[in-house]
Amino acid sequence: MKRVQWGFSTIGCPELPLKEASELGKKYGYPLVEVRVRGTDFAEKELLKQLAAEKRCFILGSSFRLISDSDEAREELKSCALLAAECGIPYIRAFGGCGYDEKPDFDPCERARKNLAFFDQLDLPAELILETHDYFSSSSRITALFASLGRKLPIIWDSFHTWNSGKESPAQTWEQLGETILDIHVKDGDSEKLALPGKGKYPLEELFALLKEKNYTGMVTCEHEKLWRPYLPELSEAFTALEPYRKKFENA
Repeated sequence: MKRVQWGFSTIGCPELPLKEASELGKKYGYPLVEVRVRGTDFAEKELLKQLAAEKRCFILGSSFRLISDSDEAREELKSCALLAAECGIPYIRAFGGCGYDEKPDFDPCERARKNLAFFDQLDLPAELILETHDYFSSSSRITALFASLGRKLPIIWDSFHTWNSGKESPAQTWEQLGETILDIHVKDGDSEKLALPGKGKYPLEELFALLKEKNYTGMVTCEHEKLWRPYLPELSEAFTALEPYRKKFENA
């Protein structure tokens, strides 16, 4: 029987080398690793290959923004795609770009189309996976993007952003995007700051009840944003705080 695969993002422990980070996740029962890649150099390529071979790394977290219009950013995306191809990693994460409440003076869908055409012409095995983040923090904007593109993209559902920025309940997002969701980022907080799971206002109980109801068997990633928010406790505390929700989900 297929079960949810649990993992974490390396932004939760930016001070640790990849080997130590992967061992920490495995120790706490979160063996999958979403590796954040910044720039064009990556020093731990052999370990990345090993994690991919062990089916512990499916996603490289690039900084690419789908509605960017930067040749430099596209070249960085190309470097990430080449790294993924060399290491056997099937997905590269992309953000949306610009804030959710901003009103861009360009057509975001046209920009996305241009960048996807660039990515497609690379003809590399990795696939672009879009995170519900910044401009695309609501299912309505993503479904509008899909309609404009004439195709759907696989989705990382950052469940906090669709709730906090998009003002959607977990059920509302799932209704629109459920069939495209491959990974779910889980964190907690409110509109002011992030917190440990269970210490913020995000409806974690509601989310996991929904995933149980829908028989979700994809990835769930503990996205503890310590890289960006150093006030957060250590990643091990986030694992511990998330564990009651995980146990209830698995034993329900």
